[in-house]
Amino acid sequence: MLIYSHFQDQTGDYVNMEISFAYFAPPGKKKLQGENISLIIKFFLGMHDLFHLPIPIWIAVESIVGTVRLRCQLVASPPFIRNVTFTLMGVPAIEAVRVSSLRTHSKLSTDALSLASPLSLFLALFPTFSIFL
Repeated sequence: MLIYSHFQDQTGDYVNMEISFAYFAPPGKKKLQGENISLIIKFFLGMHDLFHLPIPIWIAVESIVGTVRLRCQLVASPPFIRNVTFTLMGVPAIEAVRVSSLRTHSKLSTDALSLASPLSLFLALFPTFSIFL
């Protein structure tokens, strides 16, 4: 009988990285969905279990600058990384253009804060390719 232990996932070689990233939309271009980073957030209005009316809100990202810290567990078989843990080092600086009248900039910062240090996200890439919070 094979007994699976959580501590087996903690053994092995790890690579720790801190990566800074930045994105700036090209100046003078129209805010097109296909050319720049954009988000579509759907809000649902309605009554409980009777009807739901989706309202899509398009947000164009002007710029985002931040730092992420990664911890990757290396293994000998493809995809050569078993587990990845990542956390944002502070809240990324996000500049977004709202196409609608709703205020979404504070919501994006709040969502990014949920992944800021000391909180992190754990990704199990091998063998199940699933995401755990």
